[in-house]
Amino acid sequence: MKTMIHKWGNSLALRIPHALAAHSGVSEGSVVTLESKAGVITLKTLKNKPSLRALISAIKPTNIHEETRTGPAIGKEVW
Repeated sequence: MKTMIHKWGNSLALRIPHALAAHSGVSEGSVVTLESKAGVITLKTLKNKPSLRALISAIKPTNIHEETRTGPAIGKEVW
């Protein structure tokens, strides 16, 4: 698939066609890494890691599970 590089301020910009973006799971705001080796530019998507704040905010009374019993202590555990 061919595309063209354009000037964007002092940098260069590359438009990713919709079909390629959809196939790769890339959307606006996606975090990617760029690497250049021997004249080849590689773009890799990174999985967004949720922040601790986002994970904690997802805790609701409806999705908290009860304590799980695993049996009596074995070894020198102190409960």
